[in-house]
Amino acid sequence: MRILTLALRVAGGLQLAITFANFVLPAKLKYRENLVRVSPIIRQIFIVHSAYIVGVVLLLVTITFAFAPELASGRGLGRFLAAAIAVFWTCRLPVQLLCYDAA
Repeated sequence: MRILTLALRVAGGLQLAITFANFVLPAKLKYRENLVRVSPIIRQIFIVHSAYIVGVVLLLVTITFAFAPELASGRGLGRFLAAAIAVFWTCRLPVQLLCYDAA
């Protein structure tokens, strides 16, 4: 279980790096420049959804760091949350690789 707890802490670190990357992403992808061309409601929805995504990832970081032993225990809520986090990232990765234009 120690190895699994360590692996969870490493995963938490990777999630934290993704969270920080989301603060650099708007400038890198020129959000301001690109969003000026869409209607105000689309711009607002985009910004709110981006904020929620960062919030969810930060929540996953907190759960992973604060409750790594419980997640690794394989019991009850820890098992459920570990599975939920795994499903989130398992679904998120193909979206990142296959749905977004790499250019």
